[in-house]
Amino acid sequence: MCAHNPLDFWSWAPEPTVPPNPLDQTYLHKRLHTMIGPTTVLLAAKTLFYLVLAAHVLHYRALTSKADPWLFAAFSPFVGRPGCHSYDKLLSAHLKTLTRARVAVVLVAMWATVGSGEHPIHYLLGVPFVWAVYNGGTVPPMAKRVSTGGRSTLNWSFLTWINTHHLGAVVVFAYQSTEEDPARVWHNTAFFTWVWVIHTFGFLQDWLLPRLGMPKPKGSKDGMQFKVMQAIRYAYGTASVALFHGYLMDDSMPGLGANYQTVAVLGMVIGRLLAGNSYWRIPFIKCVEAPGFAIVSVWHLSAQRRYEWAAVTVFVVGWYVRRGCLLPPPSLTAVVGKEETEKEATSPSTDSRDLSVEAVPAQKARQPERATAPGGMASRSPPDLGTITFSGRSGSSPVSALIKICANRKIGKK
Repeated sequence: MCAHNPLDFWSWAPEPTVPPNPLDQTYLHKRLHTMIGPTTVLLAAKTLFYLVLAAHVLHYRALTSKADPWLFAAFSPFVGRPGCHSYDKLLSAHLKTLTRARVAVVLVAMWATVGSGEHPIHYLLGVPFVWAVYNGGTVPPMAKRVSTGGRSTLNWSFLTWINTHHLGAVVVFAYQSTEEDPARVWHNTAFFTWVWVIHTFGFLQDWLLPRLGMPKPKGSKDGMQFKVMQAIRYAYGTASVALFHGYLMDDSMPGLGANYQTVAVLGMVIGRLLAGNSYWRIPFIKCVEAPGFAIVSVWHLSAQRRYEWAAVTVFVVGWYVRRGCLLPPPSLTAVVGKEETEKEATSPSTDSRDLSVEAVPAQKARQPERATAPGGMASRSPPDLGTITFSGRSGSSPVSALIKICANRKIGKK
């Protein structure tokens, strides 16, 4: 029978099983120590971790700002700047640094908690981990919609895939502390850290490459900087597919099935591809990562003789390819902006599905009014080819546009 050392707060030794003596004056003290012992502390730490996670998944700062004064008071003594008198301004001032630092946060969190087991410190470290993964509670610009009445609402179809992408890393963090196989620890750390390396591309093209003699061109996407970053992106996508192959096919990994690795890797990959239609909008994801992830998944399922799931995967991939073909092409401004942004893998600057909706009224406003002919009749002039736009939807193809042009010309002749 092992005695509990009251001086050792983190001692996990069981309490003595001696029947309590009501006449013992220290019985109340023993019961109080049991109530606030390690089990209670562990439960409190887990509760705090999951409450913080739920608040960030719901994007609480878009719903209420009551926590902002507390957060500002906690961070301003360390990272305060002149003119930043609120948490929102303080977060905006450090958002670029926080975004680029997330890869280091994920790497340190994965390695620091290996083998710690069910320990309160593991879940207490998970609180700043979740805060950093969600960029301090920042709501992505693409997740905000402005209704006709001027009210701002959340685009939950986009936030769903962003949350899925972020939760993949959180799931691995939660289970990494109980992982005993060193090979699985390595695969978890390597793949999920590498996926977050995409957020450091802004640091490469804005700071590192200019100091190596490759300055970023102004006003144009052509030049050595653009070509180097394109090569880096495609090489990065190839390495992502290689690590994904090892994550599924390595002998030490359980593969797709009823395990936390499946939930984590599918959440990370699916959220990465579908957030803002990145699988179709971003060139290196469209040409390298998306087909690579799909081929490795089908190969893995076929090797396990799970042909029905392989067929389901092929069907889903085909459906999204067809959906991508029907999406309207993004404007040139959106394309150039995506090439220069550091978040292009997770949050593209503009949802292309809304481009055609927003562009049509603007184009109508720019069209000149028809000239009035003598007698009060409006002159019918043939449409200008430069003003014709194609939204990419069914029924608005170039052929149908040419038919409309010919019909208008016949009416004008009459």
